[in-house]
Formats: sequence, structure tokens, C-alpha cells
Amino acid sequence: QRIGFICGPPNRYKWRLNQTTFEETARRLKIEEVGSIVAPDYEEETAFHCLSRLIEQGARLPTAYISTSDILAIGLMKAAQEHNLSVPEDLSVVSYGDIPGAATAQPPLTTVGGDFVEIGAAATRMVIDMIEGELKEPVSSMIDLHLVLRKSTAPPSNRD
Repeated sequence: QRIGFICGPPNRYKWRLNQTTFEETARRLKIEEVGSIVAPDYEEETAFHCLSRLIEQGARLPTAYISTSDILAIGLMKAAQEHNLSVPEDLSVVSYGDIPGAATAQPPLTTVGGDFVEIGAAATRMVIDMIEGELKEPVSSMIDLHLVLRKSTAPPSNRD
């Protein structure tokens, strides 16, 4: 198993947290990291060009990519297909967000979804508590997430 990671711009706190979490988890699970793609934005076309460049340079690709954005993941899948790689037979792709286009992507994208209304409500409550002086310490909040298995993932057994 060789896992790659794609995330958005490095100028955001979330980027460092995502990257660190990916690296620590890969180490703990003894999964070979093939490298990360740090996209300058969250555009499908950007992800398409990033992966296309790697393929054209003959880079050793992972058996799977984990993406922090469904939009980036869809761009990866399109690039793979453009270069005659099959998703998921040659490259699995899994993402986060479960946007409406994830279900209709080709192939339909495996993604992690959650109740984003609940996430927004929890964040709003925290901001209001901060403004009113009721929140003085950092707070953690747990939100239920769920894996939506679709057609963009497969076991790596048939890949080199």
C-alpha cells in the first residue's frame, strides 16, 4: 500500500494539521507514504494538472490518494483517467466533504460526510460564547462523521 495525500493551500492552519495527521497515521499504520500534493487552491483543474504533471514525469504513484476536498479528488480522478489509469483499479481515491457532485462523479467518489449544519451551529455557538466572554479556554467538540462507500476505492492487491 502506497498512500498519497492532496490538500489545499499551505497558508492555512488546517493544512499543517491535515498534513501532520496524515504523516503520523501513515507511520503508525506502517503505510508507505509516496508523497503529498499541496495544491495552491481547491480547484478541480489544479488537482488535474498536479497529478498530470507527476504522471508525465514518470513519478512512482501511490495505490491510493486521500484528499481533503471532494473537488480536488474529482480533479485527481479525471487526471488519472485522462492518462489511461483506471479508478479504482489502478488508483483509489477517497475524500472528505460528500458534496452533491461526489455521488455523480465518474466513478462515484468514496468520501467522508457529516452534518455540516451541525458543524456550523457548533462553530457559531463557540463564536457567540467567545464574544460574550463565556469561552475562555480552547474547546473541543465531537461531530459524527460517516464513510460513504462508492466506486472510487478498491483493495490494492492487483497493483504493483
